[in-house]
Amino acid sequence: DELRSYRNIGSGKLWGLDGQLIWRHSAFTQRLSWQWQRGTSALGATLADLPPPSLRYNGTWASSHYSLGLDVRYQAPQDTVGPGEHPLNSALIVSASALWKFSEKCMGTDFHILIDHQDHQLAKVAAGKAFRECKRLNNIFSDYITDSEVAKLSRSSYSNKSVKVSNELFDILTYSKTLSKRTNGAFDPTLGQLSRLWRVSRFRHSLPPRKSLLTAMAKKGYQHLELTNRPKAVRITCPGLILDFGGIAKGYAADQMMLNLRKSGIGRCLIDAGGDITIGDAPRDKEGWRIEIGGNKHPDLPTLVLDNCSVATSGAVSYTHLTLPTICSV
Repeated sequence: DELRSYRNIGSGKLWGLDGQLIWRHSAFTQRLSWQWQRGTSALGATLADLPPPSLRYNGTWASSHYSLGLDVRYQAPQDTVGPGEHPLNSALIVSASALWKFSEKCMGTDFHILIDHQDHQLAKVAAGKAFRECKRLNNIFSDYITDSEVAKLSRSSYSNKSVKVSNELFDILTYSKTLSKRTNGAFDPTLGQLSRLWRVSRFRHSLPPRKSLLTAMAKKGYQHLELTNRPKAVRITCPGLILDFGGIAKGYAADQMMLNLRKSGIGRCLIDAGGDITIGDAPRDKEGWRIEIGGNKHPDLPTLVLDNCSVATSGAVSYTHLTLPTICSV
């Protein structure tokens, strides 16, 4: 649908004449035009007609799915200024940056993509490709989908046999095992039994019984994962062990989505994977993307300005889904 907005920027002088600056933007055609209204007469142009800018004013207009950042920064060329006229009084819109937002559900949460690009259609197509990649990876990593690749691999624990796996699953298992070793088991992708206990506890608002905790604790441990590279295969040596990539899958998916966006020609973007944020190049005329750690509920927490990195926070007051296997109380 075509989205049009009309805005009176303000009053002032253009080439020595009093008047009002009015802009019009069409999100469908990606066209920004200006009009200088003086009485019943008007002077207008499109962006392509304007010389390079020399003055600047920042402002923003936004809706629920679209944001337009305006730069009013135009000084009339010297050869257009008549006797007694002052070019510093001349201001017109010369550029605009469009911030497009796309959202879809994936991996049990809301994924959002913010793209700073003048071409809405290009941004839309690129975001669609990124979301399709996310859903493809979800079919590999999800422990909620009974026929996902990771669910099948977890069930193979009872057979004690080596199972060939996809490149993506092998990569995330390899990196997860490396993290487990570096953190002495504080990060562990084999906590599926404990994760399921937590889901029940959160629903019932009561902690699991000691016997259930003991059983779940006995069926975990990254040491039970045997990986072979040629062919890429995995053997689980603990019957009943369940894999859970809840601490890494969304970040991995966001990284792959970012690669897809860059291949599509999109660099100035941000991916919010349910709180796991992967950040691309900074928006135009900005040092980086503003990340509010605590949001409106925690204004005391810092606001970060970042680009080309990732950041994530997680936690809760009670029945938190942060599980530290090295100190689980039994």
